[in-house]
Amino acid sequence: MLLWTIWYARNMRTFQDKEISHNECFALALKCLHEYQAVRDDDKGAREKVRVHQWQRPKEGTVKINTDASIIKGEGSSIGVAIRTHNGEVLKVLSKRYDQEFAVDIMEAIACREGLKIATELHLECVEVETDCLIIAHAYHQRQTNLTYLGRVIDDIRELDISLLYLALHSKNSQ
Repeated sequence: MLLWTIWYARNMRTFQDKEISHNECFALALKCLHEYQAVRDDDKGAREKVRVHQWQRPKEGTVKINTDASIIKGEGSSIGVAIRTHNGEVLKVLSKRYDQEFAVDIMEAIACREGLKIATELHLECVEVETDCLIIAHAYHQRQTNLTYLGRVIDDIRELDISLLYLALHSKNSQ
C-alpha cells in the first residue's frame, strides 16, 4: 500500500502539479490498508459459507457427465460439460457460448442434452448425469408432457437416453 501511495503522490506531482506531503502519503497508505483489510475480512466470511462439493465417482463401468451453465446479463449464456470414467479419467470436455440469455434451468438442460449427445457419439452405454439444477432432474423423472422450451429440451434428453443401456440423471442438490 505504501508503494502505491508513493507512486500516486509522484503522479499527482508530475501530471497535476499537486504536492502530497510525506505525512499525507503515509496517512493515505494506512487508510488504503484498513479498507483492504475490511474487504478481505468480509470476503473471508463469505468464503467460509460456501459449501464445497467434491466430485463423486460413479459405479465401475459407468461414466459420469457433470454439467453446469451460466448467464451473464447483456452478454449471453454458456454451458460446460465434463465426461469422466469411474476412475476420474477425462474423456471429453465441452464449453459452449450462446449469444442469447436463456433462463438458468433451460441452459442447465441444454448442458445435459449436449453431454448426452457426446456420450452417444462416443458410444458410451452406462451414463450418470449430474447437474446442480433440481428442476431438470424432477422434469426428467416426471415423464409428463411439457410444451415449454424446457420441456422440448427434456424430451430431447429422453430421446437420447433410448440409445443408452443405463442413464441416471440427478441433481447434486437433491442428495
